[in-house]
Amino acid sequence: MLKRILPKAQAAMLLYLATLPLFLLPAAALMPERMWLGALLPIPALLLTGGAGLVNAKRRTAALLAAILVMAAVCAGLSLAVTPAAALLFLPCLFVMLYFMPAMSRPAHQEWTAVQMGFGVILYIAAYMLKGVGGFAAAAAPLSWCFAAYLILCLFSHNRDLLIVSSPSASKTLLFANRKLLAILCLSALLLANLQAVGTAIRTAIRWIVASAAQIILWMINLLRPESGGTSVQQDGNPLEGLAEGSEPGAFAKFMEIVLFAVAALIAAVLLYFALRHLYRLLTKALRILQERWQSYRRKISADYVDTSESLLDWGEIRKTARARIDRFKRRHLPVPWEKLNPAQRVRRVYALLLRRPETQNPALTARETLLGGALNLPAEDAAALAALYDQARYSDHPIAAAEADALRKRAGV
Repeated sequence: MLKRILPKAQAAMLLYLATLPLFLLPAAALMPERMWLGALLPIPALLLTGGAGLVNAKRRTAALLAAILVMAAVCAGLSLAVTPAAALLFLPCLFVMLYFMPAMSRPAHQEWTAVQMGFGVILYIAAYMLKGVGGFAAAAAPLSWCFAAYLILCLFSHNRDLLIVSSPSASKTLLFANRKLLAILCLSALLLANLQAVGTAIRTAIRWIVASAAQIILWMINLLRPESGGTSVQQDGNPLEGLAEGSEPGAFAKFMEIVLFAVAALIAAVLLYFALRHLYRLLTKALRILQERWQSYRRKISADYVDTSESLLDWGEIRKTARARIDRFKRRHLPVPWEKLNPAQRVRRVYALLLRRPETQNPALTARETLLGGALNLPAEDAAALAALYDQARYSDHPIAAAEADALRKRAGV
């Protein structure tokens, strides 16, 4: 349940900041002394809508209507208790509730698109144009800070969307590192954009630290001041008046002075040691980096350029394929003369010539099955004789007479 509520709470915060101009500007014009009510009014509207979005889908519409009625009652109560003009703030509340309700049914961290977040930016730009009008001037300062916060949240949200889209399995470590980088960049941008205010704050902090240190030193001096008989220092007087030239410090004051000097010298020595140690580490690291860069540069300038290329062609395989095609072409179109063949080769030649007939042959059948099956359109006696001679020429060592091979050729008609 918590995994579902947290993304919706982030979406509600983004919508709250995006729609604040719709509440601050009317509140500044209608009730400037209670403008903070306009900033708080969207919070119950978003809470009521979020609660309605968590109920069952069948009851969600009824829950939304009930939430709208409750919000209308709240605005009506404000109009009666504060000012009747507060009732007009129900309209932006209704817009926020109707706009946030569909986001409750969307997947986590995908409630708002970049276009929808851009509408918030346009709304702030329009509010900046209206803040110069007399009635809206009170909302200028809050709008500036809210706009800065809204832009930062938009950057974080859009950055997460880009990471999830490009890499759905983005780890928490990557998201955390990315958010940390964004936070540093946004903080730097805010500091640079408000450089004068930041400088004033830093100067005020330094003055406060110096004044506090002076008060502490004066308090310690008063502790170490020797007692004078019956005289007291006025509160409005100089606290250093007791340290006149004629007054002698006591033994405890001298001892504490020596202790303070020793402690100060020890602290200075420790700080100097750590400073020198850190400086030594920095110099060592810089020298190591410089040496690595120099070695890399030397390797780059001393390396010879060799133009190499690799071919995907296997010339041995090409020669073998070409030779096989040439042999097949010779056997088909430039056969060995009949007279130069031995009887076994003549029988096999007869069968090969019979296979060239245009009728389609079944390559899965053996020579005997082809001949005796009638596929070559030979008489049964001639087919049986050719099958017997072919088996003898192909699989046997028994000699075949040349006359039998010639007679077989005449009977086959090839």
